[in-house]
Amino acid sequence: MTRCGICHIHGGNDNGSDHQLLCSSCTNFQLLKPKLNYINLLIELDFNKKSVNQILQNCIQGENITFLKDYINDKQDKVVNDSVSIHSIAALSSQLLTIDSKLIQRKNNKILREINILKSKSDSKKLRLESLNLEKHEKLQKIASKSLNYNKDQITSKINQILDDSLKFQKQINNNQSILFQELINIYNIKKRKTSNQLIFLISFNPIISIYNLTQYPLELINSSLLQITKFIYQISQIWFINLPYDIKIMTKEDQFNPKIQNFEILPKLADSNTSSIFDISKNDLIWFINSLSRLILNIMEILKFFQLDEKIHNYKTLFKIDELIYKIVNNNHEITSNDSNDFKPGEIDLYELNQLIYKYLINKIKEKNNEWQVIKNDIFDDDE
Repeated sequence: MTRCGICHIHGGNDNGSDHQLLCSSCTNFQLLKPKLNYINLLIELDFNKKSVNQILQNCIQGENITFLKDYINDKQDKVVNDSVSIHSIAALSSQLLTIDSKLIQRKNNKILREINILKSKSDSKKLRLESLNLEKHEKLQKIASKSLNYNKDQITSKINQILDDSLKFQKQINNNQSILFQELINIYNIKKRKTSNQLIFLISFNPIISIYNLTQYPLELINSSLLQITKFIYQISQIWFINLPYDIKIMTKEDQFNPKIQNFEILPKLADSNTSSIFDISKNDLIWFINSLSRLILNIMEILKFFQLDEKIHNYKTLFKIDELIYKIVNNNHEITSNDSNDFKPGEIDLYELNQLIYKYLINKIKEKNNEWQVIKNDIFDDDE
């Protein structure tokens, strides 16, 4: 007899043997639990996939900068799910941003070596050009000093040949400089991004700081931004042989750049773990930092002057917009908004006046911050009473 081992429904068979099998209904019932587990697993997998994608949206492709800024300013209150905290997302975003910075730094070191090689070749061609000019001058002196019956056409042909050679070498140098400059722009990846309420300029995925947004970022982000800006300006001056008004010294120690302008370190110091913003540094360090910052601005203006892009910049408040000045270098069609006041003539910026204006602006911001804290503290004490 053939019968089901669960429901015991049986029927006859031809050979008279007795076998225990499972009927189709009992078979489906036995598979019900694995099927339900499988469906639950698919639902959980889909949920986790969406959670991971949602987390990564705040950690990659440049979104980590905006996310970290909102997180630091306590403006980011979005939680993906109960199992993932916003602090974990911020930690991952910060780590990925650090990795991006390291990769960009390595790539930048490589291009810097290539720039030095091409600069050496350009210097060689420049010396050759000077030699040709000297040769031209000597031959002209000989022609003028000796009363020989040279054929006028031959003399003109020789002079034109020397001039043509000089122009060819100069053209080669200019072409090399243009190629290097464009490669430098691509490496630093300077872009303009529009967020919901403001315009952000980026260099190597870091926000380009300005005097106006200096108090909005932590010191570590300010340092990272200033480091990229300083190296960018320094390398432009090397490519185009621009004499900056204030020398930039890029010193390397343990694969870390420590730029100086004259004897002023450009990066504000992190005194201890409690020093996290521009509000936390001492007055002396703030004055030192402003001195280096104003010199950096004047170096940027020298670059703009070289490219003949400084004609419409004639007041000190416009100089506060370091981010737009940098973007103007790579996009000469960018218009920097400014008021109508004429504080200075082109090439006549007063360093002392610029220092004083930056200092007054930052001191006012610090006072506003202290007043806000005092109001919050008074509210807390009033609530306790």
